[in-house]
Amino acid sequence: MKHIRILSLSLALVMLLAACGKNNSDNQSGSASQPDASVSMPEADVSAPGDVSQPEAETPAPEEKPEAPEVKPEQKPEAPTPEVKPEQKPETPAPEVKPEEKPEGQPEVPAPVGVDLEVFYQTIFTDPDNAPMMEAFPAEGLDAFYPGLTGIQTNQRVAYMASISAVPCEIVMVECANAADVTAVKAILQTRIDAQVNNQYNYPMVIEAWEKEAKVVTNGNFVALFVISGMTDQVVSNFNALF
Repeated sequence: MKHIRILSLSLALVMLLAACGKNNSDNQSGSASQPDASVSMPEADVSAPGDVSQPEAETPAPEEKPEAPEVKPEQKPEAPTPEVKPEQKPETPAPEVKPEEKPEGQPEVPAPVGVDLEVFYQTIFTDPDNAPMMEAFPAEGLDAFYPGLTGIQTNQRVAYMASISAVPCEIVMVECANAADVTAVKAILQTRIDAQVNNQYNYPMVIEAWEKEAKVVTNGNFVALFVISGMTDQVVSNFNALF
């Protein structure tokens, strides 16, 4: 705007100076031809500098301000998804294998060892001159002296008694077919010992032998009664050595 105004003022001044110069030339020419004539000077239509019409300045377009960049909310980095590990189950310990518990009162039953009771009996009396006269129990005699024994299922049964009742010598050996019958056989053999000790009709030495030397021995399913005057302990030791 300031430059336009200065330019307008300069143009007006130039026009004014040009008009003045023309008037002076006309005056000089008139004076020479007509010295006394009145010279009418045209009025210069000079507008005041302030009245010079100024060209309408173009209104500058409003300055376009750059759009502010869209401020997006700060995106926080996504937290990493924790790795889900499969639940580890504790290893199940192998079940403890407990030895099979046997009913109370039942003896431990080992595997059959192939003991032949009749063969063992033949090894007891090795000196024929000092061996007592022995005979096998008849079936009816076994039921009389050992009630209930013949009713028990057995794999082997050997029973001998002295031919003379005054000689304290008796051997009964049994291999039970079932371990559950071992206790019953022991009770039957012990009953025989008690009966001989309490039999008032026996000789005193017979009663003493049955009271002090008679023994009931068990090895697994094998049960035996030994009463051999002067030899019982040795025979029991030999019998136990079979197992």
